[in-house]
Formats: sequence, C-alpha cells, structure tokens
Amino acid sequence: MPCCWDWRWPPTKWRNCKWSSGESRTIWKYLDSSLSPAQNIDEILFAGSDKLENEFNELYASQFKKEEAYMRIFFALGTRKSGMSRGEITSAARGANYGMLTKHLRELEQCGFIRKYTIPDRKSKGSIFQLMDNFTLFHLKFLADLFRET
Repeated sequence: MPCCWDWRWPPTKWRNCKWSSGESRTIWKYLDSSLSPAQNIDEILFAGSDKLENEFNELYASQFKKEEAYMRIFFALGTRKSGMSRGEITSAARGANYGMLTKHLRELEQCGFIRKYTIPDRKSKGSIFQLMDNFTLFHLKFLADLFRET
C-alpha cells in the first residue's frame, strides 16, 4: 500500500477524508490510495478490521487520569440521546464513584464532551447532562458493539 502522502487526490477528496477522520494520524496510516475516502472509512472501521479497536480507549487514557470513571459516564450518557440526570448517570454508570461524579461532570463539561442544561417547568429540579462529543457519539453508536463482538 503506498504512503498516503504520495497520492494525487483532488482537494475535495482530501477535505472529505480529513473531515471524516478528524485528521487523526492513526486513521491516515491505514488509508489506501486506490479507494475513495468513503471506501477507506468503510474498510478501516466496518469491514471487520481491528486496526482502530483500541483507539477510543487510548484516546481517553491520554486525556484523563483514571479514565475508567469517565468511560463509565460516557457509556451511560451514550444510552440516552436527550441526556440524563445526575441520579440516572449514577444508576447507569455502575461502579462510578458518586462522590467524584460532580468533579467528573464539571471537567467533562469544561472540556466540551458534555453539556449541562435544565428543562423549564420540570417538576423535579436538577440538571440534565448530555453527551456532545461527536467522536464519542460515533464510537458508541457504530463501533462499540462491533469491537465487543470480535
């Protein structure tokens, strides 16, 4: 497979590839110049390839100390598109340290991974936390089960 930097793709193909991969160097090393960007993504992510199997875990391990707690929050929030209350997160993220949950949620909000909002006229007071990070949403929706099955 030739190096991706030797390719003679037109600018639109490069833009599509950069946009869809998030300019991740890990993904770029697996690109095949004989395939279109869409075909490359399909081949790398969905064709039974395990090339990026650990990418998600390694990314968050590099972002957070004790990433397991954050991962539990991500997986819990990934189950409900509209978000969850603090109590729902605690129930869904089994094993999460309730005492540290406020700190973790605040950090995730400050980093832009989640958003916090309130629903007007809601009988029970409290905020809703919603997962907003596109990479995490994509992974949880399309790849998490795929990698678990292999």
